[in-house]
Amino acid sequence: MNNSFENIKYFKLKEFDSPDMYGSGKNMQRRFLLKLDKARETANIPFIITSGFRTENYNQELIDKGYQAVNESAHCIGLAADIYYSQKNFNIMLNSLIGAGFKRIGIGKSFFHVDIDDNNRPSPAVWVYDTTPSSIAKLKGKIYNYIKDIIASKKKLKHFVCWLQEPY
Repeated sequence: MNNSFENIKYFKLKEFDSPDMYGSGKNMQRRFLLKLDKARETANIPFIITSGFRTENYNQELIDKGYQAVNESAHCIGLAADIYYSQKNFNIMLNSLIGAGFKRIGIGKSFFHVDIDDNNRPSPAVWVYDTTPSSIAKLKGKIYNYIKDIIASKKKLKHFVCWLQEPY
C-alpha cells in the first residue's frame, strides 16, 4: 500500500485520480487524506470525490472551459478535493468537515471544495461559488448564516470570510 494511504480507512487511491492520468491519486498529501478520512468517519455517510488530484494540464483545461478552477490550485499539489453533497446530507457533511479541522471550504451548488493550502491562500476562509442571482440569494440566506453559526459554535475558526465571485 502507498505510504500516503496507510491508516486511510474510507478512501481508495483511484478516487483521487486526475481524469487524464491513471494512478495520479498517489500524489495526494497524507495530512490532507487523514483530515478527510476523519471527516468521513464523523459523518458516517459515503463521500463521493468529484475532483481530487489534478495535473497542471487538466487544471488548465478546466480554466480554459470556464470552470472556476484557479492557477496554482491546491488540487495540483494534493491538498484539495471536491466532494458531492445532496441537500439531505449537506448539514452532516459540513459539520464533519469543520469538525475535522478544515478551515478552507468552498460551497458549490452540489459540492464542497476543501483544502489545506493554508500557506498560499487566506485561512480560515469559506466561500460560495457564484451561480445565478437567485442561487446567491438562497446561499447567502441559508448557507452563509448556517456556516457562521457552525463556526461560532465550534470556535475552531477565528473569523468568517465569504467570497461570492472569486474562489480560492
